[in-house]
Amino acid sequence: CQPVSTKGLMPWRNISQDQARVACAKAGKRLASSEEWMQSALGTPDKNSNWQESDCHVDNNWTVQPGPVGSGDDCQSSFEVFDMIGNVWEWTEGTVVDGEYQGLEVPDSGYVKSFSAQAMPVVTDDQAGDPNYNNDYFWVKKTGARGIARGGYWNNKEEAGIYSTYLVVPPSFVGPGVGFRCAK
Repeated sequence: CQPVSTKGLMPWRNISQDQARVACAKAGKRLASSEEWMQSALGTPDKNSNWQESDCHVDNNWTVQPGPVGSGDDCQSSFEVFDMIGNVWEWTEGTVVDGEYQGLEVPDSGYVKSFSAQAMPVVTDDQAGDPNYNNDYFWVKKTGARGIARGGYWNNKEEAGIYSTYLVVPPSFVGPGVGFRCAK
């Protein structure tokens, strides 16, 4: 059980943030911080409609849900990392506790309007997307401890993207639409 991101293989999912952290540590790695995840995602094409099978997997546009890593040839970041948008949400290091992240209050759920140096939305709008942030969406529950997942999954459509952040489930949550990526 080595966490490896290899083109053509299925992403490891049905794993909690806590379990993903342990899997990365056993491989001599760690979960990426939100800032590292964001840097790795930069340059990934973040379309808002007309997704094809070669694009990021955000509109059930691949043959299977989720699809094998790297199925969308047009879904690579500037660092040539596959699937930073869509396919499955990716756990990153850190938690939001009672609506606070690193001592700052996170905004309510909505379309991203502004982003911090810590790679966290700081202003949202629940009515309309912002083309400067590719109409990406921020989901949050402000009570309890919430794990941080990034990028969106195979059915988030235009709300998936490099600015999309999911702070809804606890770090113990396990589901088919959430995976992880290790960093070193």
